[in-house]
Amino acid sequence: MSRLAATSVAQAGAGRVHSVFHHCFNITRPDGAWLTVAFMPFPRTPDAIIVETCADGVDAADFYFFPDLEPSLAAEIAPERIAVPDAGIEIALDGAALFDTRRHPFPRAGRGPARATRNLDTARALIRRDGRSCDAPEFRRRAEPALAALAAAIIAGDDTATRAHCEALLGLGIGLTPSGDDILGGIAAGLFLSDEAGEQNRFLPMLLDLLRDDRRTTDVSARSLKLCADGEINDGVFEAARAILFDDEAETKRAVSSLLAIGHTSGTETARGLCLGLRLAEEIFCRRHVGGGN
Repeated sequence: MSRLAATSVAQAGAGRVHSVFHHCFNITRPDGAWLTVAFMPFPRTPDAIIVETCADGVDAADFYFFPDLEPSLAAEIAPERIAVPDAGIEIALDGAALFDTRRHPFPRAGRGPARATRNLDTARALIRRDGRSCDAPEFRRRAEPALAALAAAIIAGDDTATRAHCEALLGLGIGLTPSGDDILGGIAAGLFLSDEAGEQNRFLPMLLDLLRDDRRTTDVSARSLKLCADGEINDGVFEAARAILFDDEAETKRAVSSLLAIGHTSGTETARGLCLGLRLAEEIFCRRHVGGGN
C-alpha cells in the first residue's frame, strides 16, 4: 500500500464505494479520505492498495471484474482489513509492504540535452502512432488553442494567462478523469520532475489553488491532480519521464508504451502533457541560464 493509503486506513471508519473499474475501485470515507483498491497489474499510484494475490492462490492479474460491486455500496476500512460486505470482498492487510510515490525532481547533472530531445521526438511519434486520444470534435476544437496558449504563457511567466488557459482545460472532456485534466497532470509532472531549482514551481501552486474549487472537474480527477501537483506521481508517469531524460530510445519506447496503456485515453493524454511539460522546463531553463531558447 502507498504511504498515503496507510494514513487513510490507520483509523477505522465506514466508507462508500465511489467508482468501479475492471482492475480497481475507489472508496471514499465521510471525512473525505480517498482510497483506491487495485489488482495487479497496476502502476504504483498515490492513495492505493495494490492486491497481488487472492484467496486460493488465484493470481490477482486474473481478477479484473467485480460482478457484485457497485457505486454507493458500504465499505469497511480498518488497519487490518478492507471489506465491501455486499460485494463479498474482503482484503487482508496483514504484512502489506509500503511504497512511496512522493517524488523528487531529477538532478540536471548527468542529463544529455541532445539525447532528451531525441527521446522526446521518439515519445511524441509513439503517442501519435499508438495513442488513444479523445476524438470528440468539441474537445479538440477547444483544447488545441488553449494548450498552445498555455505553453506560451508558461514560457513567458504570465501567471494570469497561465491560470486562464488552465481553467479552459480543466474538466474539459468526458470520463472520471477528463482529457484536459490528464494533459494538465502530465504538464505538472513534467515541470515538477525537471525542476530541481524550483523555477517552474509557479505553475504547481497555481494549479493547486485552482483546484480548491472541486466543482470545476470530477472529484476523482481533482484528487489526482492535487497529488500530482504536490509531487505524488504514479510509477508509469515517473518511469516515462526518467526514460526520456536519461535513457536510450529503446527504454523510452518501452516506458512511454506502458504509460499509453493506462486507461482508455488517460495514459495517452497524460503522456502528451508530460512531453510538453518536459519541453517547457528545458525551454525555461535555457532562456534563464543560457541566454536563449530552443
